[in-house]
Amino acid sequence: MAKTTRGLAQFARLPWFLLTYAGVVGFGALFLLAGAATGTLPVFWQVWGALLIVAPMWLARYTFQLSKSAQRDLIEFAGALAGLIDEFDPTTRRHSERVSRYAGLLARELGLSKREIERAKTCGLLHDIGKIAVSQRDIVQKPGPLTEEERALVALHADIGADILSSVQAFKDLAPIVRLHHERMDGRGYHRLMPGDVPLLARIVTVADAFDAMTSDRVYRPALNLEDAVTELDRHKGRQFDPDIVRALNRLLERGELLPVTASVAEPTPARAAPEYA
Repeated sequence: MAKTTRGLAQFARLPWFLLTYAGVVGFGALFLLAGAATGTLPVFWQVWGALLIVAPMWLARYTFQLSKSAQRDLIEFAGALAGLIDEFDPTTRRHSERVSRYAGLLARELGLSKREIERAKTCGLLHDIGKIAVSQRDIVQKPGPLTEEERALVALHADIGADILSSVQAFKDLAPIVRLHHERMDGRGYHRLMPGDVPLLARIVTVADAFDAMTSDRVYRPALNLEDAVTELDRHKGRQFDPDIVRALNRLLERGELLPVTASVAEPTPARAAPEYA
């Protein structure tokens, strides 16, 4: 964890280093140009100007390696946070990892940039981090139907997760996506927002989350088979799910690029009144 913290801090300082690097190189180039133009600049200062250009270039390689290491640390840190969710709720073990994978594939299928694909994957890892709130432990693992009061408490996990991520500089820009990953196309989600107010990545995580929930055993019902899960997604697209994202998922399934990995819980209970897929 200490290594990860140091890596994140160094990564955060990278823009300042690059700005300083550009200034030093420019200053050195100015010395050399002045000497070439006038022919009067002493040799000492010409050598110093050359060093001001060459030395930062040597440092640039180290900085590049540092930034790559910090990015790896960031991903490891996200994975560690996702592991906390597994420890909190073993009945959905590795759920976040699968949602991360599905979200990345969906983002790629929708033609998003490499950066957005990585953000989708990280959001998938962290979308349920708010469930570590102790007050929700018994509710999240409850085998039977939830009361209205319990549903309201569970709905808080999106806001709790967003608040947690907002306190970490490296994850601040992901907080709105985690906060809104339970919004619906018909405006009946946790925050009652319409699609135009919900980021695309949040809508991607919604579909990835629901697909994994459907194809995994839960304490309140056994997993659906793939055909039934696809039917459910199609039935609810336009109301709960973004139709374009559902179609993207169907294309991935047809090409065999997205294969669900069923996660079984020990001694699964018979199907009961299941809440919204999540």
